[in-house]
Amino acid sequence: RRHRVENLFSRLKDFARITLRRDKTRRSWMGFAHLAATMINLRTTEFGHRP
Repeated sequence: RRHRVENLFSRLKDFARITLRRDKTRRSWMGFAHLAATMINLRTTEFGHRP
């Protein structure tokens, strides 16, 4: 499980907006973090890599 979590954080860091914290408010940053996680989840399930 730990490996999967580390991979998720690695993929999240691919989004420069999350890594560099370009959003000014915590709320907008968290909103984009949720969107990015959803995009990653959709990509992995699209290709059949279900946990």
